[in-house]
Amino acid sequence: MFGFSAFAAAPFASLSGPAPISVSISESVTATDSQSSVLNAVGALTETATATATQTGNLIASPTLTETVSASDSQTTVLYAVGDITESISATDAQSVTIYITASVLEELLAEDSQSASLNAIASILEVGDAVDVVFANGSFYATINETVYALDSVTGRYLWEPIDDTQTANWASITTT
Repeated sequence: MFGFSAFAAAPFASLSGPAPISVSISESVTATDSQSSVLNAVGALTETATATATQTGNLIASPTLTETVSASDSQTTVLYAVGDITESISATDAQSVTIYITASVLEELLAEDSQSASLNAIASILEVGDAVDVVFANGSFYATINETVYALDSVTGRYLWEPIDDTQTANWASITTT
């Protein structure tokens, strides 16, 4: 490919930034933490005190994600696949993704927690002391949910099947073929 075209003219040169792949990231105190990439793959992500954390891209993948104190945490992506999520104190935690897959979620003392996804698949959820927890997903699959102390908990989605209006009179029964 490079023998016939310059590097800048290659098809992948127009992608929205590099694909950060790290073994582990540990951040102690951060004012603004922002990543925008096609692929964001991290072995382990640990954030101790963060004012604003924003991740956007096509794929966000990490075996473990640990956040201790954060004011605003948001992810916007097509696929959000994280093994274990532990969040201790957050003002706003928001995910807007197409597919949200997580093995376990432990959230403590969140003011507002929201997920908007086409598919929300979480094996285990343990939430303690959240003020507002909102889930909007076309399909939600949870193995276990354990919630303690809530002000508002809302799960909105679509039926696994659509209701059929069967109160109509069938007019096709008397059709003749003559």
